[in-house]
Amino acid sequence: ELKQSHHNRSGFMHILGSKDYWSKKYAIKDEEGMIKGISWDDAESDLKKQCQQIGIFEPRKIRGKGVWKDGQIIVINDGQEVHFKPDNSKYHYQKTNKASYDLSKTPLDVFEMQTILRAIEDLPFKNRKENIFFAAWLIQAQIFSVLPWRFHLWITGSRGSGKSSILNHAHALVAESLFVFDTIAAGIRQELRCDARATIYDESEASDKKMTQIIDLARNMSTNDGALSLRGTTTGKSISQNTQTCFLFGSIQVAKLNAADQSRIFITEVIPKRDNNYKEIKRILNNAANNKQQFFMTAFNAIESILTSIQTAREYFNDLGLEARQSDQLASMIACFHVYASDTPIEKHELDRYCADYDLIHSEYVEETKEDEAEACFNEILTTIISNDGVTIGKALFNVINNHKTADSLSMLSPYGISYINSKRTIFIAARNSNLSKKLPNYPNYSSILKRNSALCENTRSVQKIDGNSTMGILLNISYLSK
Repeated sequence: ELKQSHHNRSGFMHILGSKDYWSKKYAIKDEEGMIKGISWDDAESDLKKQCQQIGIFEPRKIRGKGVWKDGQIIVINDGQEVHFKPDNSKYHYQKTNKASYDLSKTPLDVFEMQTILRAIEDLPFKNRKENIFFAAWLIQAQIFSVLPWRFHLWITGSRGSGKSSILNHAHALVAESLFVFDTIAAGIRQELRCDARATIYDESEASDKKMTQIIDLARNMSTNDGALSLRGTTTGKSISQNTQTCFLFGSIQVAKLNAADQSRIFITEVIPKRDNNYKEIKRILNNAANNKQQFFMTAFNAIESILTSIQTAREYFNDLGLEARQSDQLASMIACFHVYASDTPIEKHELDRYCADYDLIHSEYVEETKEDEAEACFNEILTTIISNDGVTIGKALFNVINNHKTADSLSMLSPYGISYINSKRTIFIAARNSNLSKKLPNYPNYSSILKRNSALCENTRSVQKIDGNSTMGILLNISYLSK
């Protein structure tokens, strides 16, 4: 970073101390062509001109190590080289220590992938049908940042059940994964910075107060927008980081999750099994870890197939009557799981078989994440379009919360009796508003429905100023605001 006032000799020498560079580009020469000095005025003029041509630098467009989608191209940044970067890229790929990716490795074939899957199926999951979640997460974790929706996985079990061993296998199999315990959300962000790397969090116990913010981080990571992390500084400026990750948690007990988080996290349990052939399982998974670059290339080469499979699976689950969030979650999971069986996109008859084999439609996940009427009403409010250019209430709220086009967004929200209370980090919705009721034909009495969900509704008798008028309404939990 160089302030405008520092575009001078001392500023330039600070960022690049070699006079050779400056004399080659901005030399002052005598009549015989001999260099007699450096024109710092020319350097200042030239550099400012280049800055204006390039445009404003946006930290959110910085990308570190990992697999990324750049337009329609899938890019790998290994820290030293950006592979497959398009010429018209709008992103800044960061140079750092080299990642372990080896693009020269050949992907594993279906027989090798099936061998790994059989070992995963023999891991000590209480419900053997839930091994599908762990197998799918291992694929997703390699390439998650290019997916429209990412799921998280929480493995729980008593001491000695083998959950930590499973997490260690995941860390060994997933290229560039971050393995942590006893940390805070800010620490994870600081370590990841702008990288796209999976996070494995062991001992993520329910009693640990630090888990609240980490779960908030996981919630924001569910979409491919990721979460722009803003950190304050002593100068009053914020430092932004384009953080990207997906989580694998391990603990004895699962932290308390609200409905929004339950729909983003598969929860599965492992139990001690004396008859388990762990020695053979360990041999197979260790062998796979020794060839994890081939495992990575298998996932990388399958990206286009996975993306196509996600679209097919989402439509399939929607047609079966699942809710949108459930369809997103299951579609990403099953598309990644399908990589073990085929290098081609998933087809309907294969989805029929997976649903039957793993009882997905009647699974514990689906039963426990069914949306209640209050959440359905709130989601309809968020997706209500309130401008000619298609801005929704949810988008306007997102802009206000993130100080983006705040005045315009507030002016859009106020006619519908909606505002954001920054001091309380809550959303205010008027108890009665004719404009909003007309937009919600399914929920004209929206306030009475919202009040039924105590986790969503924090205060049922709040008074706020809307367009200068005191308005009675309710305060809603911001954690339910979905991107």
